[in-house]
Amino acid sequence: MTKRYARIVDGVVREIVTPLDGFELADCYDAEFVAACVPCGENVGEGWTYDPLNRDFIAFQEWLAAGNVSDPANPLPPPPEPLSISTVPPLKVTTNNNVATVSLAAGNAGEVLSIGAGGTPGWAAPAAPAGGGFHYSTAEQLTGDYWIDGRPVYRKTISMGALPNNTIKGSLHGLPGGTFRILRVYGYAFRTTSYICIPIPNAPGSLGNTWPISVYTDATYVWLTTTVDMTSFAESYVTIEYVK
Repeated sequence: MTKRYARIVDGVVREIVTPLDGFELADCYDAEFVAACVPCGENVGEGWTYDPLNRDFIAFQEWLAAGNVSDPANPLPPPPEPLSISTVPPLKVTTNNNVATVSLAAGNAGEVLSIGAGGTPGWAAPAAPAGGGFHYSTAEQLTGDYWIDGRPVYRKTISMGALPNNTIKGSLHGLPGGTFRILRVYGYAFRTTSYICIPIPNAPGSLGNTWPISVYTDATYVWLTTTVDMTSFAESYVTIEYVK
């Protein structure tokens, strides 16, 4: 029968260790590691608590106290279920030396637990990284800003390719229809042959009205409009900032 050991750290099973066949635990690990290990049954799992006084796993005692009967062939209960992402245990919150226990419903995907005004816990979008962080991407990014209604502001950059020839051109923005509001639209176009870079939008009258570009969005696309042939600007990107 394979020998199993639980390595105990601060009263909790940190990991399950099984020596190689034909070897003892002391043959595989140093003395300090071995001293932290205790024999365990097949069903002991990481995260179980251990009672060093009684040399027993507390979860097993609680399982027996609940009226369960040990099976000699499989003496320990199944390991505890891991915490579901949809459940949040009660939290102890201290505010002005007052301790209160609160319960939270599950947050939305991507949100983190935060403590708001008055010490009230809740879920919120994580803050954008500090200086030097990854703020621009073709994937959705949190900016760390919030709109006037409290919704987090997101940012996404969209490749528009070459500018059109006196016409309109669109690229999908991928935002959920009906719920988003675009707050800012901006970008640039680059002529690779002469290294000329111009802003998007570029209002009529600027640069001698040589390269006017307008930009707008609808429920599905980001649109660029030119009034002259601007296909020589082979590279262009538009960044949108929005709430949803």
